[in-house]
Amino acid sequence: MNGLGVLDESQRLDIPSTNQTCCLVDGGMRCKRLAGNASYSKRVQRTVQQKHLKLVADPEAKHMFICDSHKNTIQHFRNKQKNREGRSSEQHADLSDRPSQIDINFSLLPVSLLRRYKRHFKLATRPGINKAQLADIVAKHFSKQQVDEKEVLTHFLYTCKNKNRQENSESLS
Repeated sequence: MNGLGVLDESQRLDIPSTNQTCCLVDGGMRCKRLAGNASYSKRVQRTVQQKHLKLVADPEAKHMFICDSHKNTIQHFRNKQKNREGRSSEQHADLSDRPSQIDINFSLLPVSLLRRYKRHFKLATRPGINKAQLADIVAKHFSKQQVDEKEVLTHFLYTCKNKNRQENSESLS
């Protein structure tokens, strides 16, 4: 016996049946949509509470499954919060969060440039390394770099502006 007694599969509380409706009360009225497989867990309840959504679990409901419409609404607000936190935080973004990775073929670069990169970042390599191996090491290091785009752009604009000023003052003298 599985510990559920005489309940058949459609009456089990941990699997939504086809005739169960959403367990949420939305704006004072019980939702009539069919429940999906999404559960109204403690984490989801916390999100609903933090976002001041007018959703409450019906105390008379015998399950905790919500409809796809409410699931999408809750996910929308949770993703909106994550996006805002990501933009406002001054921490570096994880590389996996980036929408697309730029593929650079480092083997097309001259060996002198790869060696200069290796020397600048003090990358440890064995002596007598060939160009392909050096390109692989540089590519791995480059892909792990985290960049604060705002800071880089600010520095770039500052440099361009001051370089133009410097060139203008030299031409006047």
